[in-house]
Formats: sequence, structure tokens, C-alpha cells
Amino acid sequence: MTRFLKGLVFSVLLPLILATSCQSVPYQMTPEQLIAPPADSPLWTETEYEGISRLQYREAELSVSLSALRIDMGSGLYDLIQTEPDPSGKGEARSARVSEFVRDYHLIAGMNGAPFSPANIFNRKNISSEIAGLILIDGTIISSPVSYFDSLYKLKGGELLISSQSSLPEDVVWAIGGFHIALENGEVTGRRDIRHPRSVLGLSREGNLLYLAVFDGRQKNAAGVTTEEIGLWMAWLGAYDALNMDGGGSSALVLNEDGDYRLLNTPIHRGKPGLERSVASHIGVFLLKD
Repeated sequence: MTRFLKGLVFSVLLPLILATSCQSVPYQMTPEQLIAPPADSPLWTETEYEGISRLQYREAELSVSLSALRIDMGSGLYDLIQTEPDPSGKGEARSARVSEFVRDYHLIAGMNGAPFSPANIFNRKNISSEIAGLILIDGTIISSPVSYFDSLYKLKGGELLISSQSSLPEDVVWAIGGFHIALENGEVTGRRDIRHPRSVLGLSREGNLLYLAVFDGRQKNAAGVTTEEIGLWMAWLGAYDALNMDGGGSSALVLNEDGDYRLLNTPIHRGKPGLERSVASHIGVFLLKD
């Protein structure tokens, strides 16, 4: 089976798998009930890192639970890293929990990244899985693009942008793919589809601020969000563009707080809130040395 067909099968089957798994807690909201952000501006709080702020928003009545980081990539203090490819050269990567990834790479923060297959049913570390979509490191394509998916790109000059995988930008040196753009040029492009836990990458209009956001779901007081709601909430946070990454039980956001690799959200795996899943793709933020 070609990589294109594998990607097509993966994109068709994944929503069905997610819709029929990990539903031990009934959803409190339906897609027809829009979960919209509040009128008040988001309350960001400082972290121990210059130019990095965090936000925790919990609203039981709305059944929403959001954890987010805002990183000033224009400060020149930080750069991005992702999971190293498996030595097989087959576009695969080895699994680890996001907290393990952040700890092992001595990072400031990290989130799960690109979609992958097959599922790591035993939740073990170092299991090889195939990435679905684009992975590009140091100018080399590790996993081939899927034309109907989108990606976060870093260009030679350090600029960040979110765009389609159908045509790679000039001077691209690094990229991590996701599913689809949910917010583009300030306009919501997501759909009123099935609610799931979601992981999202966002960029400010100028491209200097990077947002890592996770919406919990499949839990009491956390119904998950649609991709339409991703666009609404990411715009509320301050993003101008936003990309829906792998989600469901994979969604996890970790911050290194003085050596304590803390989960900011409550992930869910196999119906168990608080159980972190081993995933094959991660995106991390590290401090550039002087």
C-alpha cells in the first residue's frame, strides 16, 4: 500500500476509532451546542521563563477545560524541536509520553504532535509507529507530506507559518504536520464536527508568538471541542492562524517548572482520566544557549 493510500485510510478510520473509544464518561454537550469563549480577555500568567506565559481556563457549566502556553519566539531565546526519526528511515518515530520527551530532551515545554499509526495499545515507550503526514528536520523530509493535511513550518530565517502540506514553502528547514487549519488569517475554518480532546498549534498575526493549547475531553466537565470551536478559542487566546494536531487520548501539554515536568492538562487514555499516552510525535520548546 502506498503512503498516500495509507494516509487516506488513516484519515478516514481515525475519527471512527476516536468516536467509539474512551467514552466511559458521557459527553455533556453536543456539537449543536456551541462552546464559545467568554467576552472577557484571557488571563495569562507569567512563568519562570522570560517571554513564556501560561493560561488555565476551567468552566464546568460550559464543560470546557483549556490549558495553553504562549511563547515569544521573536525574543530569540527559544527554538523548536520534535521527535527524532527512527533509524529505520521509513518515516517512523518511537513512542514516548510527552512528559518523558520533555524530560529526556531537557526542554522547557512540550506537546504531542503529528498523527501516527498504529495505536500503541499497550502504552509502551520506544514502540515504532508511522507518522501520517509531513515531518521535515534540518531540510530533510523524514515523512512525506499528505496533500490534504496542513503543517507548521519554520523557514531559513527563523520565521514560522502555518500552511498546506500540498506545496512546501521556499527555504523551509523544519516542519511538523497536523490535520487541518481551524483558524486562517483570523477567520474560523473549522467545522461543527465531533467533540474530542484536541491539541492545537497557533501563531499570532505577526508570527512571533507561538501558542500550544490542549482542550480536555471525554471527562466530567470537559466535553472536548469541535474544530469550529478550536478556531473560536484560539482567536480568543490571540492566535491569527491555528492548526489542529493529533488529539483524543494523545493530547498532553507539559511544562518544566524548575525540574518538575508537570502536566498542565488532564489527558485521558483508555477511558482513564490522568493517564498519559505514549505517542510517536512531539513538539518541544528549548532554551537557546548564550
